[in-house]
Amino acid sequence: MGDVQVKKSMCFWCKPRCVLDAYVEDGRLQKVSQSPTKGCPKWSKATEIFYHPSRLRYPLKRAGQKGENKWEQITWDQAFDEIAAKLEDIRQKYGAEALAHSSGTSRSYEELRTRFLNLFGTPNHFGQAQICHGNSAVVATTILGWWPYWLQTEKLSQTKCIMLIGREPAPSQQTIWEGIVEARKRGVKLIVADPRRSKAAAEADIWLQVRPGTDAALLLSMIQVIIAEDLYDKEFITKWCHGFEDLRKRANEYPPDRGSAITGVPAEDIRRAARMLAREKPSSVMEGMGVAHQPHCLGALLSRHIISAILGNIDVPGGDELMGPAPIITEHEMELHEMLPVEQRAKMIGSDRFKLYTWEGYEMVQSAVEKVWGKRCDHYAYTCMAQAPSVFRAMAYGDPYPVRALITLASNPMVTMPNTKLVYKALKNLELYVVADYFMTPSAQLADYVLPSASWLERPHLWNYHNTTPLLRAGEAAVPRCVPGEYDRKNDYEFWRGLGIRLGQQEYWPWETVEEYFDYRLQPLGMTFAELVQRGRWFPEKREFKKYEKTGFGTPTGKVELSST
Repeated sequence: MGDVQVKKSMCFWCKPRCVLDAYVEDGRLQKVSQSPTKGCPKWSKATEIFYHPSRLRYPLKRAGQKGENKWEQITWDQAFDEIAAKLEDIRQKYGAEALAHSSGTSRSYEELRTRFLNLFGTPNHFGQAQICHGNSAVVATTILGWWPYWLQTEKLSQTKCIMLIGREPAPSQQTIWEGIVEARKRGVKLIVADPRRSKAAAEADIWLQVRPGTDAALLLSMIQVIIAEDLYDKEFITKWCHGFEDLRKRANEYPPDRGSAITGVPAEDIRRAARMLAREKPSSVMEGMGVAHQPHCLGALLSRHIISAILGNIDVPGGDELMGPAPIITEHEMELHEMLPVEQRAKMIGSDRFKLYTWEGYEMVQSAVEKVWGKRCDHYAYTCMAQAPSVFRAMAYGDPYPVRALITLASNPMVTMPNTKLVYKALKNLELYVVADYFMTPSAQLADYVLPSASWLERPHLWNYHNTTPLLRAGEAAVPRCVPGEYDRKNDYEFWRGLGIRLGQQEYWPWETVEEYFDYRLQPLGMTFAELVQRGRWFPEKREFKKYEKTGFGTPTGKVELSST
């Protein structure tokens, strides 16, 4: 029996990214400490999942027909050599844009995936951001010049009123719910817009039982009340908002009686909620995926930020804080966008139709952000993506051009993408399909190569919520990625670097390990990755509010764009 080591590893099963103690003896995981989040049950299954008999152990190469589930075990070197050779052959035949990539939601070193793709020459990355926080990030950055990421629960200690829209944090984001529970003990008001009587709705002062898909009408009616009853922040609007009169005209089309007819919420409840949010200041609005994922969600997301803006709740303690970037080399800076030629950017599938979410919109929005903040908010992998259904059509039918290769990492499109028959046809039609994952998924069964990914217990991680906050968190690898005779896995850095070096990208992958790469990114802070792991987290000692008074907002007008330019 050896000594038990305690490693600080970062859990990746949800967004708070809790750092847990992993107890390791002779290289084997014994247990994981209880999550600091009181309601989270996930930590208790960490050891069971890590050693689950169905986890992928070694690289596999297809030995039968696609979907036949026949495999040959190979080495990593063979996998990298063969995949790289096939990718180069496809690039020569069809162009670099014939490679696409599908990702998950913040389960990997996503900036390095983008680095590889930009160096390879393809703009065709897509993924699950449209069913995660991509929609919220794009809209907020468009009109505010930064994303007021709601994960910072510190603000709940200073807010006086919280409004949840399409969000049920009790089972889905326990850190937020714990903050709300403590705030409620201090008398903080709670408004919940949700079709269901969720736990949050049951606890609310006002429950707005909105008809699904009508959140924009609800919020516009609340905005109409706030403007009509003179409850808005005149000074903030005069100095720092663009398009208020356009907003007034639009909101006047949705008085509470009309809003009630559309949403099913009594008109008087709409008025009560608007008055409460306006009078109990500072107030904070938190949207969830229930609103961000509905069809035509743009109007609802715009209205959610507009209501905070006209109340003067932007970048104030307890409101919607624009926190700014961390003082490190950011994910965006590591993505090497300058290496992707302009003519290749124009080939991003869907860019002719879905402009806000593709290169044109990304550059338009983020160039204004960069002028104010010096860095860009969020990163390309969440806010600049090819349109997924169109990419699958390109795989299946060659329209607008053939996409012949796909890499999916932390992604399972057969299960997570709409129109499964199209996805199936597309994956079957590929010349090369590579999957990196923990388990053999339905998508992986259609692949040519299936590669075993290291889990969060097997890899280090540096996390700051995609550069939306200055908060830095770090976790170390708790257990080896390779145990001879048992398994041989790689983390995502090793995956992209292994392919990149074989495809002529050697000079852009100088770091031998992920830890060295993180040391490089932390240089401006004067801290090593190991030091950050021991420290647990880094956050500025002082928080500055109303930063816009010195710099303006990161938008083309320098103001909050109630009417977007």
